[in-house]
Amino acid sequence: MSSRTVLCHIQDWQRIPVVQCLYLQNEKAAKECFGCDACSRLCAKCRRKKPVCPEMDMCKRCLENALLKEKLLAEDPLAKPYDWQICVACKKRVVYYGVYGLCLHCSAKEFVGIVRQPFDEAELEEPAVPVLNNGHSSILRTDDEEHDEFSPNGDLDTLISGLSEIEQIIMVLRHRESYSMNKIGEVLQLSESMVSKIYTEAVGKIRKSENL
Repeated sequence: MSSRTVLCHIQDWQRIPVVQCLYLQNEKAAKECFGCDACSRLCAKCRRKKPVCPEMDMCKRCLENALLKEKLLAEDPLAKPYDWQICVACKKRVVYYGVYGLCLHCSAKEFVGIVRQPFDEAELEEPAVPVLNNGHSSILRTDDEEHDEFSPNGDLDTLISGLSEIEQIIMVLRHRESYSMNKIGEVLQLSESMVSKIYTEAVGKIRKSENL
């Protein structure tokens, strides 16, 4: 085992021995290993099994247990998080993965696909998004038409300074690099619909701050 090596992105993409990989996982924050699919990457909770997918840091069993314990903001009246600490997708829970700006439930739905835990009624009653013949949902124009109406006035860095990290990244890629929503999704390993949703929320925050 000690002679086997894996590619490590937190070590500048160098090949390191498996034993060093395991050591780094214990020494550094487990979330620094996001996106890594190395054979030696272990669940951040139990440290026994592999994460359910590279984008998460828990195995299936630990993830299911964590989902059961994650509370809605409404269930904790004493919780008064800042705006940037609230999930950009559901707005109902505190952010669990800061790199995504998502709570644990929304992260599981985004990356794992199917979550076996019951969601709150509001989520279950969400209407299905109508799909067009080209395979894209009707609320997402394939050419990003509905997003092109927003043009940043002034310095982009100043406008996005009050946004969360993931919102800032998406705004920069969209308006400085001219990336399409689909391309941004590929870069960030998010679905196009999730990128679109986060982008729309970010634009809303910018417009709200401009009207203050």
